[in-house]
Amino acid sequence: MVKQKHSRSERRVKVKTPSGRVVIHYKPRRKHLASCSGCGVRLFGVSYGLGVASSERAPSRPFGGVLCSRCSRQAVKERVVR
Repeated sequence: MVKQKHSRSERRVKVKTPSGRVVIHYKPRRKHLASCSGCGVRLFGVSYGLGVASSERAPSRPFGGVLCSRCSRQAVKERVVR
C-alpha cells in the first residue's frame, strides 16, 4: 500500500464512491499561468511548472517574470527620470 501525504499543500476534493459514501481525495493544486503585475496580461517565456528550477522559470532581465515588456519599459523610464 502506498502511503500518501495528506498535507495542506495538496487540495482536498470530495468524491462520491459507488457505494454512496463521500470520501476526501488529496490532489495536487492546479498550476496557474504567470501574469503581469502591472496590467495583468499573460507573460510569455515564463514556464509555470512546479518542478522547474528557478533559473529556468523566469527571464534573467530586470523585472523578468514579474512585468511584461511594456510595463517593464515604463518602470525603467520612471526610474531614470527620478
